[in-house]
Amino acid sequence: MSENNSKYNNLTIGERIKDAITPLYNYKKHTDGKKGSKTGSAVDLGKCDDQLCVMDFDIKKDLSDEKITEIRNQIIENLPSNIGLVKTAHGGLHVYLDRDGYPLKNNSQIKIIKTENFNVNIFAHIDENQRLVVLPKSAYRPQ
Repeated sequence: MSENNSKYNNLTIGERIKDAITPLYNYKKHTDGKKGSKTGSAVDLGKCDDQLCVMDFDIKKDLSDEKITEIRNQIIENLPSNIGLVKTAHGGLHVYLDRDGYPLKNNSQIKIIKTENFNVNIFAHIDENQRLVVLPKSAYRPQ
């Protein structure tokens, strides 16, 4: 593990994101202020330490519920035990983990892994652009 990362070893994911949670309004991920009804929350990775990243496993939505569960369980079985897991609204997974200095080009690495049943995106704090990751119990519509 890198020296950079050692200061985060004793912190939970919750402790690492607590000051980076931002509200969502009117089912939108990005808004121009606190207008309308609050519909959820997201983590602004730009306000988190630069070693935290989120792997987003998007399981294909056209699969049966049983197949989605099977794929999700297979993914979980292959992950280390010291990570944070969140089941997404569509049955996929957000995996919170350290990048441990692994170089990423920008905040969003989209479909860096493509399989027959799922794709993987990686979100991180690499540059100053905002990068929101929607939290559980939030409702939003992709824009």
